[in-house]
Amino acid sequence: ILNYNAFGSKVDDITTDPKVLDEIAQRFAPVVYLHPSEPYYPSDVEFLLENSIMAFGKENSDDGVYYIDPGSGKNTSAPSQLSQSSLQNFAINISGTTYRSNSPTHPGDDDTIFRLVGNETIQEDRSKTWYIPPNKPPPAYYRIHTGQADKKIYDIEYWLFYPYNGPTFHGLTPHEGDWEQATLRVYVDENAKADEPKSQVLGVWMSTHSDGGWWASSIYQSSGSNIGPLDFEEEHPIVYSAINSHANYGTIGTHKYSGFLEDHTDKGQRWPIADNLIKILEDTDRQFDVEKTEVLNNQLWVKFRGKWGRYVNYVVDIGSGPITPIEAGNINDPAQWKSQKFPFNPIPK
Repeated sequence: ILNYNAFGSKVDDITTDPKVLDEIAQRFAPVVYLHPSEPYYPSDVEFLLENSIMAFGKENSDDGVYYIDPGSGKNTSAPSQLSQSSLQNFAINISGTTYRSNSPTHPGDDDTIFRLVGNETIQEDRSKTWYIPPNKPPPAYYRIHTGQADKKIYDIEYWLFYPYNGPTFHGLTPHEGDWEQATLRVYVDENAKADEPKSQVLGVWMSTHSDGGWWASSIYQSSGSNIGPLDFEEEHPIVYSAINSHANYGTIGTHKYSGFLEDHTDKGQRWPIADNLIKILEDTDRQFDVEKTEVLNNQLWVKFRGKWGRYVNYVVDIGSGPITPIEAGNINDPAQWKSQKFPFNPIPK
């Protein structure tokens, strides 16, 4: 799970050709390494939809739970298969109030939220059915945020989807629908001198459970900081995905979090996300309204405002699975990204 409100960028007018920025997004797209023992591999959104039904209301309760048929929109005990087009169009009327799956909800109130409920296929070990080249790997979904015009800083946001998040410490926190993120901060100057790069990676923000942090390019002197330098494969930053949790780190090894919990990363299956990038939105201003904005490449899941699955094994009742990226605020309101500024001088020397 990730904290979607974790870093800052000033939105301004686009000063670089969008096609150039898309080429940069491809050129610098990270390479993700899964753990060698990872059983729960990434997928596209469709895989979860094909193996889920839509529910509305509180989980783990016989009261107030409604399963909804995407064809009729009515309550049903045997809902039909979901799709991207149906995902955003659910509506249910309860006690005179109509709730819609593409309208703002209240993430802390499971009584009034739509959520996906997966079947057993979601939990299967998918490491043996990983794509075989030349087939494409699962997609990474991306968008680009324009930085300050005078400094030519851009954030390229890559969304990574795993249909199932395995147990971590003593079987805790397995859940369906795991969204992770890696965001590149790049410097772009199309008018750079002949002996200077026109674009380069400054750092990568990596999602880690309910938080995250920056990993800096070697052009910065990071002495005195607990943020390590990035590793690269040619021009692609390397991201290591922890076993089961899929938390992202810049190094191999054991990573402590929450005081006593541990994540483990290693160099297993390689996921070159540049081989299958799908752009979901154009850059927008601070008044971005998801309900009025057109999504790209038929990625209609962007407008879903519910939760992506459920927690499968409860130690305590902690509610449904991860809130959708759009509802969490990162895509919806870039101006919220203020809690973790880039820790280094953003202009290369």
